[in-house]
Amino acid sequence: MNRIYLVRHPALLTNGSPTPFMGRTDCLADAESALGLQPALMRLRVDRLVSSPLQRCARLAKDLAEQTNLPLQFDANWQERDWGAWDGCSVTDIDAHALQAYYDAPFDYSIDQAETVDVMQARINQAWLELVALQQDVLCITHGGPMRLVLQQVLGLSNSALFQLKIHYGTLIGFEVYPTEQGVFAQLCLIQPLLGDKVKG
Repeated sequence: MNRIYLVRHPALLTNGSPTPFMGRTDCLADAESALGLQPALMRLRVDRLVSSPLQRCARLAKDLAEQTNLPLQFDANWQERDWGAWDGCSVTDIDAHALQAYYDAPFDYSIDQAETVDVMQARINQAWLELVALQQDVLCITHGGPMRLVLQQVLGLSNSALFQLKIHYGTLIGFEVYPTEQGVFAQLCLIQPLLGDKVKG
């Protein structure tokens, strides 16, 4: 049995309005928020660190690697969704009719140049299987979207259930992963908001 942990990056360091479409835009994380995560993450007994290469994840991953001497691998498959023409935009910068059309049919509406949900689900499934194949205890620093999709895959949730999973900055989830004759069996064993109620996102 191996344990795989996923943690959402620290709170974002932003000057403008918060946006639900912060995907491939490479913004920084708040330094105090990152420091708040380190003690709990350093207490995890893992063999390896994996991280999204985006700075809001990568800087925390590098700090952890330096302090623990654990091997660190950056994997672009653990990046957030590419929101295309809307990436990094606040909702007030997006055409109101287009935004409403997306809210009415989020799994069918096509955002210009954006990664589709189907493509992202396939990407995250592949990334998850690669973590499992390591047969090690792993901590992966990633984003809210990939964490929702892993939960969807492991728990067999519908697409609509994705909107019922609120994952705040700094939330840690853990799985126990067992090899079986039928393939991999994974159990959710931990959900912990490491930054408490002070930082939400």
